Amino acid sequence: LLNRLVEDLRVITLTDAGELKLTLRPLNLKDLVTNTVGQFTAGAQEKNIEIITSLENSRMVLADGERVQQILHNLLQNGVRYTPEGGKLCLDLRYDEKNAVLTVRDTGDGIAEDVLPYIFDRFYRAERSRSKAVGGTGLGLAIARNLAEAHQGSLTAANHPKGGAVFTLTLPLA
Repeated sequence: LLNRLVEDLRVITLTDAGELKLTLRPLNLKDLVTNTVGQFTAGAQEKNIEIITSLENSRMVLADGERVQQILHNLLQNGVRYTPEGGKLCLDLRYDEKNAVLTVRDTGDGIAEDVLPYIFDRFYRAERSRSKAVGGTGLGLAIARNLAEAHQGSLTAANHPKGGAVFTLTLPLA
C-alpha cells in the first residue's frame, strides 16, 4: 500500500508539473480496452457483474498505452467496486471527427450530486467511513484525469439518467 501511495504521488506530481514523460505512439484503443476488460472479468464474475462492451472498430489515437491503460484500470476497478452484485458495467467506444470517446457506466447508486464537483480532487473519498481495505488512496480519479489531460484529452463524471455513474474519457485521434 505504501509503495502504491508513493507511486501515485509521484505520478500526480509529475502530471501537475507537466513533466510526466509520455511515450506517444499510434494506439488501437479498442484492443487496449478489450485487453484491460479481460483483467477484470474474474473479479466481476465473483460479484455476478456483467461487463458489456460496445466498441466501434478502432481508429488510432496518439497515446502512451501504459498510461491510458492506467486510466482504464482505475475506471474499471471503481466500476467493479461500486456496482452492486448482479449489476452491469457497460463500456461504449465511439468516434467523432476529432476524438475517441469511451464511456464507462455502472448500474450502482451513482454519485451524490454534492460529491460530483469534488470527485477528481486528490484524497477525496465520497464514502468517508469506508475502510482502507475496501477503498483506495483517493488519488486514482485525480491521476486518471491528469493523465487524460496530459494526452490533450479529458475525463468527466456524471450520473446517467437511468441510474449509475458514467465516466467519459475523450482522447484525440492520431
